[in-house]
Amino acid sequence: MKIVVTEEEIWLKPDPKFIKLNVDATFFAEQGVGATAIIIRDERGIFLAALCKFIPYAADAMTSEAMMMRDGLSLANSLGFQ
Repeated sequence: MKIVVTEEEIWLKPDPKFIKLNVDATFFAEQGVGATAIIIRDERGIFLAALCKFIPYAADAMTSEAMMMRDGLSLANSLGFQ
């Protein structure tokens, strides 16, 4: 079992009139699957939307990361953000 220790990150607000997408992706090589998670907040930190998505066929971690970015931008666009 691999244990990973990371530093705690503090959420920083975006500039006024902007939104912030926090995104993450994972890839499970043995199963060839992945997942993405997205949360969108405004400049006050107010929750606007979120999305979690299972990727049934992921070739590698880079694919999961690319799909994460696509899903995040698509979600923001569907809410009317450019």
